Amino acid sequence: MNSRFTDVTAAELIKLRTLPAVAGTIGATLLGVPGLALVLQAAAPEPAGASAATDAGFQAIEYGQVGLILLGVLAAATEYSGRQIHTTVKSVPHRPLLAAGKAVAHLVTAAMTAVLAVGALAGVGERRPSFGPLLGAVAYLLLISMLAYTVALLTRGVLAALVVMLGLVFVASPLLTRVTAMAGYLPDRAGRQMYQTGSSYDTTLTAGQGGVLMALWVALALALATVMFIRRDA
Repeated sequence: MNSRFTDVTAAELIKLRTLPAVAGTIGATLLGVPGLALVLQAAAPEPAGASAATDAGFQAIEYGQVGLILLGVLAAATEYSGRQIHTTVKSVPHRPLLAAGKAVAHLVTAAMTAVLAVGALAGVGERRPSFGPLLGAVAYLLLISMLAYTVALLTRGVLAALVVMLGLVFVASPLLTRVTAMAGYLPDRAGRQMYQTGSSYDTTLTAGQGGVLMALWVALALALATVMFIRRDA
């Protein structure tokens, strides 16, 4: 089983690596996150000093997460758009094994992208952010990408998954924040606590609590998506 799992995961990694859309998304994210950080830092008020520049740098994560969301959606739903999923299922009829291999392949790809993007972010400012928020930013990007992966696995469509994820992060979550403090327990809002600093920090949850809550959201969604993947027809 271990050798089969390794083979399936390796095959899924090769599949992701050879998708032009995935390669383009990774490249755009690695360039876009530090580039946006530079723009936001330049626009930060001068009197506020280095702390404002650091906060502005981390704001790039809020926009740069689009790349990780798209990466998760592409990893899960691309095969459904072209019906290649039928070939994949025939090649690996053991659904739990295939589900695990696909999830780990995306996890590895998203982790590498998140680490490189945040590493680039750390090197563009005059003041290097502390290790804790940097690690939290990596964890957040990885978790939001996995959440997008699970949504795409459930919807089996690139467009539908993007609408759900981008609607959550950029529409529903900000609007609900203005209405109720309970919005702080949504996955993206909770996860943001892992890297938010200064005046942007929300006291609803600590960084650790936010990280655990977001991880629970992702774990539950992944469990549901995996069950649906195993039971549904391709």
